[in-house]
Amino acid sequence: MKKINLILILTFVSVTLFAQIPKGYYDGTEGEEGYTLKTILHNIIDGHNDQGYAGLYDGYETTDVDNYYENDGTVLDMYSENPTGSDPYNWTHNNDHCGTYQTEGDCWNREHLIPQSFFNESSPMVSDIHFVIPSDGKVNGNRSNNPIAEVGSASWTSLNGSKLGSCSTSGYSGTVFEPIDEFKGDIARMFLYFVTRYEGQLGGFDPSNSKNTLDGSEDRGYEQWYIDMLMAWHEQDPVSQREIDRNNAAYAHQGNRNPFIDHPEFVQCIWGGGCNGLYFTSSPVLEIMETLTYTYEITYNVDIDDETIECTTKPDWLTFTKDEANNTATLTGTPTTAGSYDVVLTLTETGSEDQEQAFTIEVIPFAFTQNVVDEDFASCLPATWLIYNAAGDHDWQCVDQAMEVNAYGSDAACDDWLISSEINLDTYENEILTFDSYNEYDDNGIASPEMKLKYSTNYLGSGDPENATWTNLTYTYQTTGVPTFTASGDVDLSAISGSMVYLAFHYTSSGTAAASSTLWKVDNILLVGDVIQNVENLENIKTNLFPNPTTGNTVLEYNLTKSTNVEIVIYDVVGNKIETIENNYKNAGNFSNNLNLDNYKSGIYFIKINTDYSNNTQKVIKK
Repeated sequence: MKKINLILILTFVSVTLFAQIPKGYYDGTEGEEGYTLKTILHNIIDGHNDQGYAGLYDGYETTDVDNYYENDGTVLDMYSENPTGSDPYNWTHNNDHCGTYQTEGDCWNREHLIPQSFFNESSPMVSDIHFVIPSDGKVNGNRSNNPIAEVGSASWTSLNGSKLGSCSTSGYSGTVFEPIDEFKGDIARMFLYFVTRYEGQLGGFDPSNSKNTLDGSEDRGYEQWYIDMLMAWHEQDPVSQREIDRNNAAYAHQGNRNPFIDHPEFVQCIWGGGCNGLYFTSSPVLEIMETLTYTYEITYNVDIDDETIECTTKPDWLTFTKDEANNTATLTGTPTTAGSYDVVLTLTETGSEDQEQAFTIEVIPFAFTQNVVDEDFASCLPATWLIYNAAGDHDWQCVDQAMEVNAYGSDAACDDWLISSEINLDTYENEILTFDSYNEYDDNGIASPEMKLKYSTNYLGSGDPENATWTNLTYTYQTTGVPTFTASGDVDLSAISGSMVYLAFHYTSSGTAAASSTLWKVDNILLVGDVIQNVENLENIKTNLFPNPTTGNTVLEYNLTKSTNVEIVIYDVVGNKIETIENNYKNAGNFSNNLNLDNYKSGIYFIKINTDYSNNTQKVIKK
């Protein structure tokens, strides 16, 4: 669905959302190992939101984009990518899909690493983006349903070096297909995902087929020779940034994750005889906005308690502390300049190979007004949102890239909730919510609107919402009788505080037939808020701006606690830098700058003061 641009009280800057493992996603895995851990992981990633076979091509636009090799935005096809030079050919997203092909480079399609014939092309396996990947049609066709394994003598080699030929691994004597080394770990973790996600169904996936490496069991999943090979590939080709990004994008697409990318140590814990060795158990925070506090809580596993953890590479604005007695450490600090910053953590332990966790923190420019929630349901319901059905058999559902509910024909009067993920409003102010709603038909037994907008500060994020306290919010909706999407207007949430706030669209009907049920839709939900500045910075630099609002001149007063360079930057409301003033002060004290806004258009501007030790931002209105 094409997104509708909404007119807001505040023009806003769109900010990249921080893509991390959701808090609590792997709760219950601590201390577990073996096939018990595999079952726990199955229960976590089971029941994803199937986006359909056709939806894979849309998903590939975020999961499989070449931002890593040629960095040209083309389709990242593991069967044609040349990681050390120019690709033999490239694909553009949503173009050149197969049909027919004769040679490599004719077209591309969707490759099932586990052949779809093994599970009768059934859903949701047939469209699971975690193991269904983009592929050149010719290479995909030559691979056919042969196992992916190591080739001894090749009968055919693709243009990027992938091979078809006889198997060189003891345990299988037939024809196999071998990808290039660059992607063997990626593919191994996809195979291990499959037998974890579909535990409980594996025995029915054509185990009698001689080309099927599944062993027919629900625990180990694959024949032992194949497990040995997958584990070797997993170790030889560790998780890359491209895999992390793909996992995050796949989670956004269908609502579940590949746990062996988030926690590579799970492979050893399940199939390697148990959790042992030295490894990190935490994933780093990879993005932060300048002036906001960055914190990465580091955890790791050890065999014996003589380990040492060090941060061997980091930017100056980060502080590293460690508590080796409890296998933890912390990186924290406040960046003042946007850019990319490398970090390397090193674990050392007697008798174990050193382990390194290397990553890059992207510090993005400060945005005065930020998207807190931005959901257009283009990929249908995100996993972070909750549908709760209290009555009736007609739930909220995704229809034409919008959420829709209608009690007509239900088995009972409906009571249905569509609930957002947890929102932290303590880090924002001046929050404004907008969305589009649509209604059709009448319900003579329910006071309009039949879809109520509500918020709660004590909902627990799951379970019956009636156990929490909800407050109604007022919004604009269609009352003319002509069904059309209607803008909600600006719903002011600035009076709401709390780190665990939930929004809900609550639909009820009085019955199941005409005049006792309505149809409602909701789309284009956008919540924006002004970022609250770091409290420490506000204390270090005390500022005053007057007059405000102003018709021309305004004076910025500020207190400095030490000698410092001072940079005063004026931005417009969308973050464009308008003017910079630089000063150098040899002493502490009270200072001021006269700012002439005579030639500025009427509107909102932001005055940011940067020093060698801190910063602060104030808003000014030019009349």
